[in-house]
Amino acid sequence: MLSWFSNIDALLRGDLRKDGQGAEGQIDFPVVRVVLLSIFLASIFGASIGSFSAVSARETRDGWMQLLASTVKAPFLFYLTLFVTFPSLYVFNALMGSRLNMLAALRLLIASIAVMVAVLASVGPIIVFFAFSTPGGRAGHRFILLLVVALCTVAGILGLGYLLKMLKRFTLFGEHASAVDSPSNRDDDSQEKNVPEMVPPIGIGRPAQSTSYTIFRVWVFVFAVVGAQMSWVLRPFIGSPDLEFSWFRERSGNFFQTVFVMLFKLFSGDY
Repeated sequence: MLSWFSNIDALLRGDLRKDGQGAEGQIDFPVVRVVLLSIFLASIFGASIGSFSAVSARETRDGWMQLLASTVKAPFLFYLTLFVTFPSLYVFNALMGSRLNMLAALRLLIASIAVMVAVLASVGPIIVFFAFSTPGGRAGHRFILLLVVALCTVAGILGLGYLLKMLKRFTLFGEHASAVDSPSNRDDDSQEKNVPEMVPPIGIGRPAQSTSYTIFRVWVFVFAVVGAQMSWVLRPFIGSPDLEFSWFRERSGNFFQTVFVMLFKLFSGDY
């Protein structure tokens, strides 16, 4: 089991090679193992946000059922978002001229999700601490909800920033590797002369690269919006103290509208 966590540690450090071995620039880590570990870490995060209901619900059974529901639903939040947004990722990836194929792009996304859930699981004890030390009721529920939203935002920024960083690294590696393998660079008499020309002078190709990453950042925004709304579709994760337990709530409003209203009520003192 400890070897499984070593894979997450390697991903956090930017090493996407299997057991730290393999060619530099190669995306080849144990995907199934990382997915299973990500599900476990996401479940820990789900249990931590469900702990507020476990200690503050009017009915003990409702509180513990909410904790169980949050534990089960949290992994679905991340991987359903991946399922919805992956087609757009691949299309944008092709548009930007990346040499990553579909499998490599999927592995890169899985690595990014693993980073996000690792961050969220690491702040789980903080959420549990506030869940036990925050009074119940509407005010406490709003505070915990906004705390979780803030922590998820931080984790999302770190995870998606990791995705862009790794994408840039492997895209550039693919371009340089292609230059090495090109026929003009395989001539015996001119190989050493052509190698330095793999890296263009400073300023050459920068506008095209900047445009490509602007396009990809649009997808990052789409992923964040879809993930936020997906959490609304799968709600409740924390559980309202005024409502009985249910696995899902009726569809009404949206994530962003609700967060704005809760922010306004919390800071205006309207409990």
